[in-house]
Amino acid sequence: MAALAGGVGCGGGVSRAPEVPDDLERGLVLREGQRIVREPGEELVARAELLGMHVGQLRIRLGPFCTPRGDDPEHVASTFDTAGVARWFRRAEGRSWTQLDTETLYPVAAGFELDNSGSQRIYALDFNASGYDFVLQTSKGGPSTGTEVAIGKDRYYDAHSAFLLMRSWDAEPGEQTYFYVVLGKAPWRADVRLQARTVVDFAGERTPALHFKGTVHRVGLKPGEKYTPRSFEVWLTDDDRRVPIEFVGEAGFGAFRLLLEERNLHPGCFEKDVRR
Repeated sequence: MAALAGGVGCGGGVSRAPEVPDDLERGLVLREGQRIVREPGEELVARAELLGMHVGQLRIRLGPFCTPRGDDPEHVASTFDTAGVARWFRRAEGRSWTQLDTETLYPVAAGFELDNSGSQRIYALDFNASGYDFVLQTSKGGPSTGTEVAIGKDRYYDAHSAFLLMRSWDAEPGEQTYFYVVLGKAPWRADVRLQARTVVDFAGERTPALHFKGTVHRVGLKPGEKYTPRSFEVWLTDDDRRVPIEFVGEAGFGAFRLLLEERNLHPGCFEKDVRR
């Protein structure tokens, strides 16, 4: 087991990134033969901060899981918990999972559950080349269902698959692209650019890093309307592992930050399966 812990100094707040030109023929996809950056058994543990205060922990695991499900292709799963971190912050627990096509990183199916002080939301999504179908169940009623159609040649990713897609993007500084990602049940467009190769303080060492800047906006909404646009920045180690060091983004309730505290490698399968 390898653990990475320590401070990260990557610049704090979020700055605006230039929007990606609209004339790109197609968004970000894995090219044939391109190396996919993923390591089965990888576990990432990140400290979550809201408005500069520690509010929780995010844990991401790249399968396999010990409970077989048919041919059981590769999965990514994550959990989030704010319990006991800040007294004024309402308790929230979340868990999510994604079934992946391991050759393309396209999501096949995904699920997300959020329990916010007793108020529950459960999402189930099924993806295909034409778009995706969703089912939303809440503690207030439901279920509600719907379908979103793919935009042009582009397919939808979810948060987990988009995370692996960005880690696998083989870009040079100044190169820019876009992709569509489903957050909750809604489609968003992410415009992103590799800003620069840089060096950051990470785990007590000066570490070469890739610095990405981008914006996301809800599909169908114009700039300035609710939810759009929001900026984000990502730092990954500049090596073959592309380990995520830090994420800084804008949320509806303020600036949100994730700082990597541990990276562990687990042989075999994960005992705890968060999938339903």
